[in-house]
Amino acid sequence: MTTPAHLPAQRTPRDVLLVGAYERDNFGDLLFLLMTERYLPTDRVTAAAPMAADMSAVFGRYIPAYGPLLKTHAYDTVWTVGGEIGSVSLGAAYNYSLSPGMLSVYQACDAAGRSAIRRSLSSDIDTDLAYVPTLRDFGLNAGARQVLNSVGISAVNRLKPEERDRVIGKIAAAETITVRDRASSALLAEHGIEHTLGPDMVHSISVVLPSDDVASEPYVCFHAASSYVRSAGADAIAGQLVAIAGRTGLGIHLFVAGLASGHDSLARYEEIRDACTRRSPQVKVTISASRDPLDLARSIRQSQGWIGTSLHGRIIAGSYGLPRVSLSKSWKTADLREKTAVYAATWDDAMPHAVALEQIPTAFAQSTSSRLKSRAAETGRELAWAAHRNMVQTVG
Repeated sequence: MTTPAHLPAQRTPRDVLLVGAYERDNFGDLLFLLMTERYLPTDRVTAAAPMAADMSAVFGRYIPAYGPLLKTHAYDTVWTVGGEIGSVSLGAAYNYSLSPGMLSVYQACDAAGRSAIRRSLSSDIDTDLAYVPTLRDFGLNAGARQVLNSVGISAVNRLKPEERDRVIGKIAAAETITVRDRASSALLAEHGIEHTLGPDMVHSISVVLPSDDVASEPYVCFHAASSYVRSAGADAIAGQLVAIAGRTGLGIHLFVAGLASGHDSLARYEEIRDACTRRSPQVKVTISASRDPLDLARSIRQSQGWIGTSLHGRIIAGSYGLPRVSLSKSWKTADLREKTAVYAATWDDAMPHAVALEQIPTAFAQSTSSRLKSRAAETGRELAWAAHRNMVQTVG
């Protein structure tokens, strides 16, 4: 990966702590880290999460917990790199990140036991916002610049009033806030909090990693979270994929966005692959082999289009100007309130989103039509460079 063009020269290296969901296997969260680092080439950057985790099998790193770091080291900038952070408490982060056995132990404990586990795993950090440190609680970093970048916070409105007000107050303490959807922007505007509305920073991937050296391959990327496959059924999904393969002559690449709890399932994908083979043995169906986020991004870039429930799969396809279809997790009906649909409506409305299962072949045909192809490519370029400019401005 090369350093992006047009970055301002940084005269004095800064100590920067990047905070994000790096403790779990989800390629979008990890891309936030890998991409943000490229915009801080002269700074001393440390990546940390609410709890420590050995992620060497996924992308070759051990990730420390940020609580102990904030207590012992002074940073110039503490930077939350992105994602839906508004309603992710520490308990919610544990649900995604702890092993099933450890999560069962935690949930079975009384209040004192849970507090002890939090101190052990996370240095008893703020429990309201797992990925937004409350810097005033860390004396060495009370005056650090706090950045919230590419975040979604509209889910704050689902919290109880007292909790919502407390969370909004903590978000307002950040010096620089960039949100990625209109609903989040409207919430901050309602509370008089200064911010910028900009596309998700992962759109800049085609600026950071141009497509010149990647050959296209004859397949469509398909992604569905484990809950989607469980609800819709592998055979029903296979029927739609085989229909697309029959119309286009393309293979199907089953894209594994993340193996963390509540994300994707290799076993479910194998069910889809086997169901496709039973229906049409000549259709080539593959499953993601690598867990490296950049390998996963490359597999999207090489494809002929994207279909899935993952937001960042759509964003990467968009950055490279590829056809893209976002599925509604409510597979029977279109749900425009879901995260991916809200995001698409803000930035990429022409490409199909909130698509129900039975609409997949028609939506993909629409996304690849001559009428939309050039528009898809133009929108992708615009979003990529808008995200790049926002990153350059945020770096300062």
